[in-house]
Order: sequence, then C-alpha cells, then structure tokens
Amino acid sequence: MKKSIKYAGIAAATLLTVAPIAAPVVNSVTTVQAATDASADADAYAAAFKSSATYNKTQAGQFSEDFFSKDKIGAADFLSDSFFSNFLSDKYTGSLNNSNASVKLSATDANDAALDAAGVTSALKDAKAVNFKVVLTYFTDSNNTTATKKFTIALTPSSDQTSTVTSLNAKFTTPYKVNYGSNTADAKAQKSTDLSLTDQDDNALLSDTNEVSSYSLGGFFNSYSDALNGGSAASVGSTFTTTDGSATTYY
Repeated sequence: MKKSIKYAGIAAATLLTVAPIAAPVVNSVTTVQAATDASADADAYAAAFKSSATYNKTQAGQFSEDFFSKDKIGAADFLSDSFFSNFLSDKYTGSLNNSNASVKLSATDANDAALDAAGVTSALKDAKAVNFKVVLTYFTDSNNTTATKKFTIALTPSSDQTSTVTSLNAKFTTPYKVNYGSNTADAKAQKSTDLSLTDQDDNALLSDTNEVSSYSLGGFFNSYSDALNGGSAASVGSTFTTTDGSATTYY
C-alpha cells in the first residue's frame, strides 16, 4: 500500500512537471513619433522669403485680394502663390505643409498705416511700398500644440516704375482779391490751404506725401497766356502797387 501511494505521488509530481501551463500572451507595440525641431523648421520657412525686395508691374498684377484676405492659408499654398513666390530667396525643403502649418497675412504702407486687400492692390498699381506682415502658425508636437513665427516681406517698386501724371486738375480761389499795398508773399502763402491738385485717377497729389513731396507756386504774370505757357513774369515787388494807383489783375 505504501508503494502504491508513493508511486502515485511520483506520478503526480511527474505530471505536474510536464503539464503545459496556459498563460495569455500579450503583444504590445508602442509607436513613438520622431522628434523634430519645429522651431528651426519655422525659422527655415521664414528664411526662404526675402525680407526686402523690389517688384515690377507684372508681379504687381499677380496679387490676389481673395488670397490675401483668407483667414488661413496653407503653408505650402503660400510658398506656391503666383505673387508671393516671386520673393523667395531659397527653396524651402522643410516639413511644414498645409496639414501642419498655416499663414495669416496683413499689410501696411510706407508710413506703417494698415492696408486692406483693396489698399494693397491700389498701392502696387501706383508703384508704392508695401510691407507684408506674415504670421506662421505651426504644430510643435503630436498633441497639436501650436507656436507662431512672425516675419515681414518689405516690397518697394523697381526703379523702372514711375507714376505718370497724364491729366492734372487744379482747383483754387479765383479771382483772389488782395488789398492795395499788401505783401505779395501773402498771396503765395495761400497755397497750403487753397490749392488742390488731382491726377487722372483723382489722386490728391498735394495731400499725399507719397505722390508729391514738395511744391512751390510760380510768380505773377500779366496775362493768362503767359501764366499758362510760362511766359515773361510780371514785375511785381514786395507789395501790390501800381504806378498810378489803379487796380490791376495778375495771373
């Protein structure tokens, strides 16, 4: 009986030793996003554009008001835009694209006054300076955390562009009456408040320093024809007087 019990114990022990033990097998795969220097990538994107450049008439005609006015422009779309691509200094080879970065645009004139889309079109048409302010927004990690990079593209017209006045409209008080014996300089002084000049596009030439930086009035003439054609000026001294004290008219 003891042998039987002993044998059974050995058999049981043997069975326990060789019996397979079932256990669940768990396969775990962890995906780790490759780390990139997003800030350096944004710097490279900004550096791809010229900080200052000149534009010609053909390039000015490529400006799109609709594109400029978008709330969000894809980073790749901005690089390939027909107007802004003219001002790339180098090819951008980074990873920013339409899915992970966007651009928002604004603009100012030479005096830092804000320009809307129509204002930019007008400035480019008239060969004026325009500063484009670019705000690049991009993702910095897989959690959609964002950062911004700001840069400016300052454009000035090329030297071959000139603003040509083909028609000039002058408005001023006429006749302008002065007292006998008054100072002739006083009549010329009225230029700052009385004279207005506009061109063929109704641009106010004297009120816009980008159009006319300075001007001066000519002298006095005895006839309309002389004044119109730049003829001989009248002999007028420092005061309005005549040899016989009579009234007279100058042009």
